[in-house]
Amino acid sequence: MDNLGSLYTRQGRYDEAGPLLAEAVEARRRVLGEDHPHTLLSMHSLASLYKDQGRYDEAEPLYRRAFEGRQRIRGEKDRQTLLALGELVASLMALERFEEAEPLAIECYGRNQDVFGAAHTETRQAIEHLVYLYDGWGKPDQAAEWRTSLSATQPAAAEKQPASDGD
Repeated sequence: MDNLGSLYTRQGRYDEAGPLLAEAVEARRRVLGEDHPHTLLSMHSLASLYKDQGRYDEAEPLYRRAFEGRQRIRGEKDRQTLLALGELVASLMALERFEEAEPLAIECYGRNQDVFGAAHTETRQAIEHLVYLYDGWGKPDQAAEWRTSLSATQPAAAEKQPASDGD
């Protein structure tokens, strides 16, 4: 159900995806429990459907639950945990809950940088979230600082760094 619902979501077949994903969440909760990785995956899938439909008020609590569960089960630096954290931040920003999103966005950036490095796509996306957050919140100075950080992590700039000569 989760896989088919996720496929329908990617195809934009939201009316077909919704019931499958909601049923997958409930079935997995009953059978596997609230914190099972498959239950958390289904929550994330349903949240993604809601996000794609612009239903951020419904996506946010599911992303939050998926993030909190994954963090407990998989750890703070797990890729799935970081993905759920980034989606939670994006949902809060879409809801214009900037004050609540800010510490999570900074945390997401720090964790991604620690795990993946400064120039990695996930880290760059976390910086983009911070730029969007501060732009949307009406804090242009902070947005400009993060834009500068984003420019400094351009893959081309990282590739131009001199190679080590083995010393």
